[in-house]
Amino acid sequence: MQGKRILDAICCLIISLYIVMGIQLVPLHGDESTLIFMGRDFHYHMQGDTDRIFVADWDTLNGDEATEQQLRLINGTLSKYLYGMVAYVSGYSLDDINDQWAWSLGWDWNHENGHVPSDDLLLISRYTSASLLILSAIAFYGLGVSIGGRGVALIASAYYVLNPAILMNGRRAIMESGMLAFTILAVWMALLALRHRHFGWYIALGLVSGLAVASKHTSVVTIAIVFGVSGLYLLSQRQNLLKLIGAGVLSLIVFFGLNPAWWLNPVQATRTVLELRQDLLAGQVEFFGGYESTQAQVVGFARQTFVVPPMYAETDLDGFLSQQTDAIARYQASPFHGISLGGTWIGGIILAGFVILGLGWLWRDEDYDRASRWLITAWLLAMVLLTLALTPLEWQRYYIPIYPVIGLLGAIGLYASTIHAKLWITTHRN
Repeated sequence: MQGKRILDAICCLIISLYIVMGIQLVPLHGDESTLIFMGRDFHYHMQGDTDRIFVADWDTLNGDEATEQQLRLINGTLSKYLYGMVAYVSGYSLDDINDQWAWSLGWDWNHENGHVPSDDLLLISRYTSASLLILSAIAFYGLGVSIGGRGVALIASAYYVLNPAILMNGRRAIMESGMLAFTILAVWMALLALRHRHFGWYIALGLVSGLAVASKHTSVVTIAIVFGVSGLYLLSQRQNLLKLIGAGVLSLIVFFGLNPAWWLNPVQATRTVLELRQDLLAGQVEFFGGYESTQAQVVGFARQTFVVPPMYAETDLDGFLSQQTDAIARYQASPFHGISLGGTWIGGIILAGFVILGLGWLWRDEDYDRASRWLITAWLLAMVLLTLALTPLEWQRYYIPIYPVIGLLGAIGLYASTIHAKLWITTHRN
């Protein structure tokens, strides 16, 4: 047992070091400027200027305040508070924080007019984000051990930590690392709660679920599935739902605690968020162009889910590709940019095959318990719905939520197939 724990610690240390080593090389994205800009809310809290954070009538706000309110509502809050906190603790004042990225005004204009964070501020914000990515990777390893043992955990973790989309966006000072960390933790805590039924696991589930949705609103799909499937599972076992309901209430408390903009009128804030997000997505599709057909949507899903060619920017608007050719080349040349384990369409098909095998072994093999089967299958179906049916354009970041469950099932498929193949060969030799 001691040897296995040492192995676990070594694996987690290697994963952590690999993530950290590539932070400075990642090419800049405009959303990093915007998320660091949003960290001003932490300064408003520290200065006692909390009224500025509450939702106000748009007609009463000036340009900057209206912009801040819109960003406050349509984006997750956890990352911005963390970026604001590390800036505050590091001695940055409000005047030292950059403005948000001004889209369509160009690379040079944004750099010349204070819309890009200083190198030091960007770096400490990225380290903060990468810390959450490390947490997600360790949680993913733990989830793999809980479901399939260390063999599955090692294979799944290799896929996860080498996935170029996870690495690049998890290192950037945006929202993806927090979303990954707390959705994976929510699945893991739910599994432990269903197995052991101890009150502590339900408290942990409530805490991380609230943090997941506060990290990025789309996490609500995963959290809803986790609670829904957990409830059905408990009913099938003739267990009461009081602990699960308590976890749900705690998750709401955590979410609202991190979203003071919602406090005065949560119902109206919810409506406004839904409207703003619909408008944002519709505007992206109209401006950048979405999928032209169902077939194109399926092909885009397959490419981003199983092949995963690195997407350094969703568009070259403002020169994020043309202005960073050297930075992109340096990142690609480093050993820390990851590997697309699908890589090509052939590799992607092989990966998809192992995922299908993994789902089959999950339900066939007696080594996997009923709680694992229910949770992981529902997680997969929810992520397919989110990324295939509800994603209207091929932006890689929108596909990131499906990678953990793909990696986990692919690892189960590879590991179980290998074990059973060895057993078959041994049996027939004898």
